[in-house]
Amino acid sequence: MKVRDFASTMLVVGFGGLALALGAPLVQEVMVARTDRQAQARTVSDVDKIGVAMFSWLTDQVGAAAAGQSQVPDTVTAQTVDMNSYPAITHGALETLLVPQYLQNLPELDGWNHSYDFRLNVANPQAQQVMGIRSPGRDGSYLGPVYTVARFDPELFDEDIVWADGFDVRTPALVLTDREAQKKTVRDISNVGAAMFNWLLDQVGFAAKEEPQDEKGSVVSLSSYPAISHATLESVLVPQYIQDVPELDGWGHHYSYYLNLADPMANQVMAIGSGGGDASNLLNTYTVTSFDSDFFDQDIVWADGSFVRSPAPLHGLSYFAFTPCRVFDTRPTAALQSGVTSLFEIGTLCDIPTSAKAVAVTVTVVGPTGAGYVTLFPAGLPVPAVSTINFAAGQTRSNNAVLGITEDGIGSIEARALVGGDGHVDLVMDVTGYFE
Repeated sequence: MKVRDFASTMLVVGFGGLALALGAPLVQEVMVARTDRQAQARTVSDVDKIGVAMFSWLTDQVGAAAAGQSQVPDTVTAQTVDMNSYPAITHGALETLLVPQYLQNLPELDGWNHSYDFRLNVANPQAQQVMGIRSPGRDGSYLGPVYTVARFDPELFDEDIVWADGFDVRTPALVLTDREAQKKTVRDISNVGAAMFNWLLDQVGFAAKEEPQDEKGSVVSLSSYPAISHATLESVLVPQYIQDVPELDGWGHHYSYYLNLADPMANQVMAIGSGGGDASNLLNTYTVTSFDSDFFDQDIVWADGSFVRSPAPLHGLSYFAFTPCRVFDTRPTAALQSGVTSLFEIGTLCDIPTSAKAVAVTVTVVGPTGAGYVTLFPAGLPVPAVSTINFAAGQTRSNNAVLGITEDGIGSIEARALVGGDGHVDLVMDVTGYFE
């Protein structure tokens, strides 16, 4: 399963006045109109999130080791998955099991506003087929109960999206920019490296390495590390140390994994490598250093607890301006209601890239029925105490702001209005640029 960051930690920077946030947000449960790309991204995000919660529930029922045994052989190696092998469970019953211990809320509708199909073997959680989730895609029609395990062209929006027993069965192929691919690769290597390091600690009781590999100028020879297959490494680490060991890097090329199972107290124990954007074969020897992050064909290598070759961190964010582009206008649909938080997904509109961390916007309020303010902020974060725009009753007013957005490919923000007399206000937002 892909590991993703579901919310940005950037703060909203507003140019309006200060106002106190009123308690926890009440999010509107409404059918949201989305583009097909937004709907697909929302569905993939939901399925991943629910899947993690279901896996956590299963682990609590049968223990980590048993959960892993019930999953890995059947789902990873199987070429097909038959959803008829998984008992159906209603949204309400699943919600009772998962909320709030494992999940804050359980979505009932996918990105196209079709009902999810949930499957969970509550009666026998140690069965080979335990849990599944699927969406029928844009057309609202399931292709059938049996699926071949594969990724599909992300432009095929009618394809079913299917997850079972901890892994993606049918999901759109990732299309990443070189920058996004590089970031994913570094994140994957960091996560798997941490899992390998924790495994090593359990084997020997301490980190056997005496000389850290992060000393600039020192040399690392990958030929000193025994290679290990992806499947073998997964059997060592999943699920006790990590939920999933990725097989492919951000460019879709195979990772090279190394682990000295026979002698975990050796000086050279564990390593991970990616050939970068050009998928070149890894070298035998590397000098410990960082490289310009714009050189996407450079190898990325980690060994014994630290990076050997990695992109130098970017300092700060770059701003990219474009012609103002409207991302939403509530006037044709429904105004913001006082005290209610509304969700807007803007990440695939107006050519905002999935790598964007924040957007520059012009916000306009129209026809407020009373005095008040609107606060905009990244979805999933607490309501900040700084309003984005203030207004008087009946006033049409605009303001500029920089808003953080979620980094899950959806680019979600939330809007919370406070209008005197429990009134309402329409909101219009134009994007003028983005930061990445």
